[in-house]
Amino acid sequence: MSNELIGVVAPAFDSVAIMNAFDGDVDFVRKLGSLIGASVPRYVEELRAAYARGDWTSVAKAAHSIRGSVGNAYALRVDELSRDVERIARAGGPVDASLMDEFATEATRLLSEFVLWTEMLVDDPPTAGAQR
Repeated sequence: MSNELIGVVAPAFDSVAIMNAFDGDVDFVRKLGSLIGASVPRYVEELRAAYARGDWTSVAKAAHSIRGSVGNAYALRVDELSRDVERIARAGGPVDASLMDEFATEATRLLSEFVLWTEMLVDDPPTAGAQR
């Protein structure tokens, strides 16, 4: 019998690592969310269009751009998938359709979850011992 949990999806990003990396600077993290929200949809669209044309050079560039855009989001799965897509595309392709779909899906999931999370951040989170 397996110890794996069925139906559990790993988080798209590591919120604790992000807040630690930026010393809890909520304003900066919100700005990061805005930047990701502005850039990732454009790069995903470029990725899909380049894939449809079989333009592997542009696929590699779009994958690299997505990875760069989300680099500070501690999005390990998107980072891994972007590296795979970029490597295959730089080698002349073709990139498997299932890999492309997973990459685009994970980038879009990261985008929505990360932007929503940054919008919900509070300026002064309660301390561990705070009374309610």
